[in-house]
Amino acid sequence: MKNNTEPKKSISKSEWKETASKIPESGMKFTSLSGRELDICYTPEDVKGN
Repeated sequence: MKNNTEPKKSISKSEWKETASKIPESGMKFTSLSGRELDICYTPEDVKGN
């Protein structure tokens, strides 16, 4: 059994979105409680103040 102790490589948001765009969407729209449409992916770079 191989012991994988190396940390997983992080991918950028743009790489993640590119991969996710190849998968069919469910057709559901996700919104916040105030009705704002949500992005498919959020990262620390999306937090205001950074």
